[in-house]
Amino acid sequence: MSGSHVFLQYVRRSFVLRWALLFAAFGIPLAVLAVSEGIRTHRRVQDFYPTRAEIQAKYRIGGRGGPSHFLLIRYLDRAGGQHERRVGASRGEYAEARRGDEIAAYVSGIDPSDAWLVSAGQPNYKRTEALAGVAGGMFVPLVAMLEWLRRRAAVLRDGHPVTGRVEKSGRDYRIRFSTKFHYRVTWSCTGPDGRLRRGKSLHVPKPFASKWRPGDEIEVYFDPRHPWLAEVDVYGMRNGDRK
Repeated sequence: MSGSHVFLQYVRRSFVLRWALLFAAFGIPLAVLAVSEGIRTHRRVQDFYPTRAEIQAKYRIGGRGGPSHFLLIRYLDRAGGQHERRVGASRGEYAEARRGDEIAAYVSGIDPSDAWLVSAGQPNYKRTEALAGVAGGMFVPLVAMLEWLRRRAAVLRDGHPVTGRVEKSGRDYRIRFSTKFHYRVTWSCTGPDGRLRRGKSLHVPKPFASKWRPGDEIEVYFDPRHPWLAEVDVYGMRNGDRK
């Protein structure tokens, strides 16, 4: 069985897949947002200038963290072109804003259709750095989990086989976030170094764990370089599922 096939089978059948999808679901949009924000900020930093804008309307959009406030402003760029843009505003600015009032704004010299209020400050990369940091924080655990899974799959693919015995097969009550992946197989055997070794499988779906009973023989594979690193073949991937 190829290494990539073993790895994919492990990912598909283990609880790691759920965590991987969870981190990816949050991390990828954040990474895309960080890149988009970085590009916009870079363009703003290159060239921007102040102008006077006229308030056309104001909006308030509700959310869990409280309402967000926006103003629709109309302004002229330095070439004389007229633009309208919705910009973020503080609660105070929103409360005091009236249609027709003037308000100070900055305009991007590279993209005249991009403007923001002077009160928001000059452009900087703080928001981009924050988004990139959060996105990176999502991907680091994901990469670590996949690497840990790859090492275990490599032991199953290339390890030295030893016949062990199942000591216990059942629910792991320490894990309470799922109803499908609460089960593990506990095993013991005499390792290649002659020492008694015990271990547990990855969290597996109940149908696979329930096939094993205490006293059953089960194949355990050891890393030739690290006798303490072993993986039990719960799924029968290497030699076929004889259960």
